Amino acid sequence: MVYGNDDAGDPLRLGVKESCDCSAGSGEGAARRLEDSLLRLQQSDLEMIRVLEDLIHLLIHKRMVRITDLPEVAQAKLSERSRTRDALGGLTGLINDEEQGLI
Repeated sequence: MVYGNDDAGDPLRLGVKESCDCSAGSGEGAARRLEDSLLRLQQSDLEMIRVLEDLIHLLIHKRMVRITDLPEVAQAKLSERSRTRDALGGLTGLINDEEQGLI
């Protein structure tokens, strides 16, 4: 997957140019920092998915949104995730005790 182009217009993959010689000194550090940033962003995306899922469930619970208001594909995905989470015991304790209140 291409994530963009470097200054020369060459494609980047996971923060490393396709033609990158990773034994080169300064380019390796920059590529590693970019890859680390992409990995942090990916982890943040996973965390945000859970936040959005919980928000959707809250809106449904408060009757501000009906599950049927969502596209069928979204309904199916939410239902499947709920069933999977229930099968795993609800996955409680995902938020640290220090994290309180609103997001």
